[in-house]
Amino acid sequence: MAIKKDLQKWLKETNAAIPKKDPRYDAKAAEKKQQNIKDNLLPKLEKQHLNFLSPDFDPKNKWWGSYVDN
Repeated sequence: MAIKKDLQKWLKETNAAIPKKDPRYDAKAAEKKQQNIKDNLLPKLEKQHLNFLSPDFDPKNKWWGSYVDN
């Protein structure tokens, strides 16, 4: 429990801002927004991204995050 007391003391000494629940937050609205992003925005962006690639583009082993032997 010494660590907890040390932390509380440090937070008080540093006048740390402790996060509080935002009374304006609406979980249903946030979920609706996320669903809209998934259903509408991301598919629209995927179609838009296709315009930036040549039709014969094939990432194979040269795509981001892929393993490439040196």
